[in-house]
Amino acid sequence: MREVVRRAGLDGSIEVDSAGTGDWHIGEPADPRSIAAAKRRGFELTGRARQFQKRDWQAFDYVIAMDQSNYDNLRGSAPYGVAEEKLSLLRSFDPASPPNSDVPDPYYGGINGFEYVLDLAEHEAAVAHPGAGAVVSFAGVVRDHDGGRLVARLVYEAHPLAEAVLAEVAEEIAKNAAVYAVAVAHRVGELGIGDVALAAAISTAHRADAFALCARLIDEVKARLPVWKHQIFTDGTDEWVNSP
Repeated sequence: MREVVRRAGLDGSIEVDSAGTGDWHIGEPADPRSIAAAKRRGFELTGRARQFQKRDWQAFDYVIAMDQSNYDNLRGSAPYGVAEEKLSLLRSFDPASPPNSDVPDPYYGGINGFEYVLDLAEHEAAVAHPGAGAVVSFAGVVRDHDGGRLVARLVYEAHPLAEAVLAEVAEEIAKNAAVYAVAVAHRVGELGIGDVALAAAISTAHRADAFALCARLIDEVKARLPVWKHQIFTDGTDEWVNSP
């Protein structure tokens, strides 16, 4: 969240802090898997865990819970009437999310869960708009098979102009009058099974437009982006896909 605020040029106006509702990780750094996933996106998680305090209700204008369990714990600690003014679930700001949607907790899974949570947060936040009645997101995930062979991992390599081509495609989609906002990214480097390679989100007033335009965005990226895939199979063989 601090990085989103910084990129928006609002770091001098908005203060962001993080706290847990329990006391079992006080003073500890973030989960190493979370730190690694964040670092791959270009930002550092340097804070230490602390527990939410009653004085935080007065210190902050908004208190945002990641899931219903934390929401309930926070609500129970709030002074009378304050929770109604300040407390929200994070995904309540996403008009496409069902009521009371949680941000998935990746703690008991592998690194892929942390990647997914960051992809979800970054792309849906990037296309949030008060007029949006629909937000459609897409995650292109590395699968464990291709053409009847088992895949161990992938390595993506990109042409120096890939970033400019991706921006061009996004701008073309954004020109559609139905679109409020577009976000799209393609990862490069080595990825494991279950990792997100291509992530996109789009917001519109109505769901039919959102679904159709998100599909068009993905099709255009796949057709035009100069990114090449090196597949390494479990039997030790490999192949390049879409390589010139």
